Amino acid sequence: HLLGYKKGADGKPEIIPEEAETVKLIYTMFLDGHSMKNIALILHVKGIHTKTGSTEWRTNTITRILQNEKYVQEAAAAQAGTPALPEGRPIGADSP
Repeated sequence: HLLGYKKGADGKPEIIPEEAETVKLIYTMFLDGHSMKNIALILHVKGIHTKTGSTEWRTNTITRILQNEKYVQEAAAAQAGTPALPEGRPIGADSP
């Protein structure tokens, strides 16, 4: 399960806005120079929940989010101002 997404009624990924904001916050903090440990602590102090409902964030969870290709592609598409396809490829991107 990806933080920020759930399986929609049609079986396709559907964005969960609150969780998507958490993912954006994680990327913002990382790009601002925060360590994984610091990001985990900030999320915990803010009471932000993990996908499992806990407020205890682990550094390896933060690392997995930051390294997950789905999020990286979404972030790149957003930064470029290009809508992303459901599988995370920007519109107009070459097929794999």
